[in-house]
Amino acid sequence: TRAEGGEHHLDNIKTAVAALTTISRHYLDKNHFADALIWVGREEELLAEYRLQPNTLNESFERRQTLNLIFKASALEGLGSHEAAASTYEEALGHPFCTTPLGKVESARYLMLAKRWSEAADNYIPLDDVASINGAGLTLNNIQLYLLPKFRANFNARRSDDALATGIKICEALDTAIVWDRNDKAAELATAYHTKEIQQEIIEQRDHLDRLRLIASIAVIGLILICFLIFVILRYRSSLRLEEAYMELEAANAQAEEASQVKTAFLQQISHEVGTPLHLVSGFAQLLTTPGVELDEASREEINKGVIENTGRITGLVNKMLELSNLMSMSQLERKDSVSPRQIADDAATTSGIASAPDIDFEIRGSGDVEELVTNRRAAAHVLALLLENAVKFTEKGSVCLRIVLKQRFVYFFVEDSGIGIPPEEAEHIFEQFVQLDEYREGTGIGLTVARSLARRLGGDVILDTSYTFGARFVFSLPRESA
Repeated sequence: TRAEGGEHHLDNIKTAVAALTTISRHYLDKNHFADALIWVGREEELLAEYRLQPNTLNESFERRQTLNLIFKASALEGLGSHEAAASTYEEALGHPFCTTPLGKVESARYLMLAKRWSEAADNYIPLDDVASINGAGLTLNNIQLYLLPKFRANFNARRSDDALATGIKICEALDTAIVWDRNDKAAELATAYHTKEIQQEIIEQRDHLDRLRLIASIAVIGLILICFLIFVILRYRSSLRLEEAYMELEAANAQAEEASQVKTAFLQQISHEVGTPLHLVSGFAQLLTTPGVELDEASREEINKGVIENTGRITGLVNKMLELSNLMSMSQLERKDSVSPRQIADDAATTSGIASAPDIDFEIRGSGDVEELVTNRRAAAHVLALLLENAVKFTEKGSVCLRIVLKQRFVYFFVEDSGIGIPPEEAEHIFEQFVQLDEYREGTGIGLTVARSLARRLGGDVILDTSYTFGARFVFSLPRESA
């Protein structure tokens, strides 16, 4: 009927609006303000159509409209349109949703972009109510979305006590994650014990089958030769199946043990990588709140720089974890950008900051005879940036060279360094998740994993050239045309 068709159309609009809200939020989280503004505009058009439908002006519509205004103000502020952003935000404040705990936390996004720190800090006061509304625990994602921005807002608003309390809460959340890991280990031990019981059961069943076969052999001894041969064949095949099952179980146990060791090493590394900057941030906050301590402007600037660097380090770590998780759920990347290899190389050099790395001589060679290729520019530059960062990490003093070579249908980027090098037998092992050949160096062991995963989704690959003996040489290949 027409009524049913109208309801179906309304449901489609609701679904589309929710999807556009998610896309806009994603681009804002990545600071891609121009893209975010495009999607906010599309959502605004859908909301206008939604308003024209009968019986739609409800609380859900009001919340979606308010979020659209807040996201629009944030995108405009990020693009430098301060007056337009402020006007849009004032329009959003006229909606009841902005007075709710969730609305205040969402509004803090714009306030922090506009550097209205005190207002942003006030908006984060009902953060616990928002967590209870969403049913969210203190996961790495929620620490990034809520607690780290709350700490930043309070710190820049010079609310040292609130900043310190938030920093302590972040530390406690990480401690909780460690406790969860210990519980997981206990569960793994219980699983291993259960596996041994299963092995014992298999052995007993095999012994029981052997006894049955012996009795059967005695019973059929008087049968004709062909029956005896059939019995032998069946017994042989059964033994093979049992042997294969036992070997599969042994392989599964070995994989489980290796996975447990990798997980333990990774969590220890994460605890160090996150704990160290958090302790530094906590120390800075305590210094600011210590009675009788007077700091000059230079000291405050140094403390502010330290807080920004260490919170940035934590944010980068969380982003890498989320990036790895997102990559595992993707099959391919959209490849529609026409870009020259040199532009990709320049983007990667800028992102990695290799040009300003101390004691590193960096140069880019080649690419003069290579025309534009069709790929995903951002993803390709990210792969190359990860390889450059890896080269800097393992070259304390020396040179790094990025060469661009065209061979048939592919463009090859050679990243060569004069660092400590990589043993040939580790050429594939280093691309596995959380693998670090030197556990005393900073890092999580996922950079090369992300690089190879992205490269393969672009139709290329990342490999280690084991023939190179003056350090390490990674080869990143890209097809010249999109498939």
